Amino acid sequence: MIPPPKFVGDLAELPTHAFGHRSLTWWGVVAFFMIEGTAFAMAFGAYFFLAGAEQTWPPQPWGPP
Repeated sequence: MIPPPKFVGDLAELPTHAFGHRSLTWWGVVAFFMIEGTAFAMAFGAYFFLAGAEQTWPPQPWGPP
């Protein structure tokens, strides 16, 4: 039979979790926002890069949506 755990110190005063920038979840959300913002900026830039290389937009084989 396994004996019950023996507690040496009182941890009651420690916070149950961190708030703000001390939380791992907060950093995950910030990283997600940065990744999504970068993806939108790249799509925006790709549109203008491709549109600037054509004489007419949209290109001839394809019609507007």
